[in-house]
Formats: sequence, C-alpha cells, structure tokens
Amino acid sequence: MLRLRCYVFGNLVREKRDRDLTVEETEFLERHRTECEDCRVRERTTNCSLDALKSSDIVEEQTEQITTRTILDNLGFNI
Repeated sequence: MLRLRCYVFGNLVREKRDRDLTVEETEFLERHRTECEDCRVRERTTNCSLDALKSSDIVEEQTEQITTRTILDNLGFNI
C-alpha cells in the first residue's frame, strides 16, 4: 500500500515535468527522496520512461497535446 507521502511525491514528480513547483513542493521532494528508496527508484524509472516516450515519433507529432500526466495515465501509472 502506498503511503500518503509517497503518493504526494509521485504526483509532484509528474507535475514538475509540466510546471514549476513551489519552494515548498521542491523541498518536500528533496526531503522525501532522501528518506524513501522506493520513491527514488520509481522517480528514476518514471523519468526514463517519459524521456523515451517524449523522444519517440508518436509523441513528437503530438507534442503540444500530450502532457506528462496524459502519458502516465495512458500507461496505467498510478504514482
């Protein structure tokens, strides 16, 4: 079961690719990243997957329409 802090962390990891985070959000990410190995691994995996998808031809054709959240939702990621 995902802890609430891990759930918030996952959402912020996703959000930081689409917008600038607040100072408080950034501090939370940094703090939680040092505390939770599972979230560090999940963040690296998510970032690698998103980078690969965004560099593909499919995503390039629809760059303006696709956000990180859309990509993750379509892949079934519930971070």
